[in-house]
Amino acid sequence: MSNSGIDELKTELKKAINAIDELKTRLAQKEKEITEKSKLAVLGELGLGFAHEIKNPLSAITTYLDLLNNSISDESQKSILKKLRHSVLEIDIITNNMLFYTKELKAEISSIDLEALIDETIASLEVAIGRKNLKVTKQISHRVINGDYQLLKRSLVNLIANAADANQNEGSILVETITSNGQCCIAVEDTGTGILDPGKLFQPFHTTKAKGMGLGLALVKKFMQAQSGNVSLKPPKTFNGARFELTLPIKQ
Repeated sequence: MSNSGIDELKTELKKAINAIDELKTRLAQKEKEITEKSKLAVLGELGLGFAHEIKNPLSAITTYLDLLNNSISDESQKSILKKLRHSVLEIDIITNNMLFYTKELKAEISSIDLEALIDETIASLEVAIGRKNLKVTKQISHRVINGDYQLLKRSLVNLIANAADANQNEGSILVETITSNGQCCIAVEDTGTGILDPGKLFQPFHTTKAKGMGLGLALVKKFMQAQSGNVSLKPPKTFNGARFELTLPIKQ
C-alpha cells in the first residue's frame, strides 16, 4: 500500500474513532436524560398517590396533636408531642416537594409584603425552630416586591427548614432583605457547618442528608425561575454557616 493510501486509512480511522467517541457521549447523555425522565415520571405518580393517601391523614394528625398539646400540662408529654409535630412537618414538606417538582408552574405575580411573608413562613416552622431553641433574626430593609406569594413562601420554607436542620442546638438563623442593581434579595444565613460540596447543590435527587429526597433546593430553583428570579449560594456575611440568597427583579 502506498504512503498516500496509508495516510487516507489513518484519516478514515481517526474519523471513525471520533465518530465512536461522539456516539458514546450522545448515548451517555441520552441515558442520563432517560434516567431523569424516568425518575420524574415515577415521582409524579408517587406524588399524586401521596396527595390522596397522606395529605388528609397528616392534617388530621396535626389537628389531634395540637388538641392534645392544649389539653395537657406535663412538660415531658408536651416535649414528646413537639417531636411528633416536627416529624409530621418534615413529612409534609417532603410530600409537598414531590408534588410541586413534577408540576408545570405558572407564576401569579402580585405585590408582596416581605415582612408579612417572612413572619408567616417563620411561624409555619415554629416546631422545627423551637425543637433546637434557635434564634431567628430579621433585618428588613426592603419591604415590598412583585412576585408569586406561594412560590416565594415555599422557597423560604425550604431554605429556613434547611437552616434549622444545619444548626446545632441554640444556633442562629438570619433572614434579611436587601436591594442591589435593580434586584431584591432575600437572604437566609445560619450558624451551621456550611456547604462542603456545592457542585451538585441544585440538582434534583442530590442530598448530603441522612434523610430526604434531595428535591428541596432543586425545587427552590424551579420556584424562583418561574417568577423570573434565582437562588444562589453565597459566602456568609454574618455567621460561619451557609448563606442562600433569593433574588427577584424589583420591577416585573
